[in-house]
Amino acid sequence: MKARIAILSLAILAVAAATLSAHDMFIKLDQYFLVPGDTLRVPILNGTFTTSENGIEWERVKELVVLDSSGVTHPGPRKWEITAQKTTTFELVPKSEGTYVVGVSTLPRELSMTAKAFNEYLKEEGITDILARRKKLGQMDVPARERYSKNVKAVFQVGDKRSPSVATPLGLGAEIVPLDNPYVGQRSGKLRFQCLVDGKPVPGMTVLVGSQHGTGKPKESSMTTDAQGTVAVKITRSGKWYVKFVRMVPVTGGEVTYESKWATITFEVR
Repeated sequence: MKARIAILSLAILAVAAATLSAHDMFIKLDQYFLVPGDTLRVPILNGTFTTSENGIEWERVKELVVLDSSGVTHPGPRKWEITAQKTTTFELVPKSEGTYVVGVSTLPRELSMTAKAFNEYLKEEGITDILARRKKLGQMDVPARERYSKNVKAVFQVGDKRSPSVATPLGLGAEIVPLDNPYVGQRSGKLRFQCLVDGKPVPGMTVLVGSQHGTGKPKESSMTTDAQGTVAVKITRSGKWYVKFVRMVPVTGGEVTYESKWATITFEVR
């Protein structure tokens, strides 16, 4: 009997660990450099930067946005599907040269978590302000119910023309705006990104920056936004890069105790 209990406990811990590591969502393209007329298959990884744990049904999508040098469009879900690898994919066909941004946002969902799992999640995602608040108020043993939505973007290059419009916000609930075009002067220097929630900059927030060279494990570091909600990311190597944050606030007056808005952006350095 004790053996069975021990096995069950280990299984529960394994599920909790898998849940903690599978929070992120990214648009991670197979190719970030195209020519006009190419068909771009856009993958959405719902889990980690290397693995998708489950797909996103179109009914769950709040907005699909594409920005190019001519402005913002809202295309339909062209060939939207979930693959056998649990990755959501859809198609875009960029017809003109320039730097493009594609963004997807999801409708809110709710999730209940034990106090231990929630605290670990706050640590993992760098949500230090909420963790400090729970400690201060003596709430480290209090479970949580979170309402969350996710907002993902990718910046890709078509042809040789670089577009300054890449710095235009898409109007998502939370988003990371590249103030510098990632495809200008890639070999050295820094790229500035501004973090917005409901269209407003968020100062003093933890931002995680990662890069993956080939199929290796991503290297990740943390930064803090300045008074304008920006971070300056130093480009140190080639590969696929991401910037991400989670903005969480306490909620009162109902079952939901916290609301979070997630944002990620990806690009490639070659």
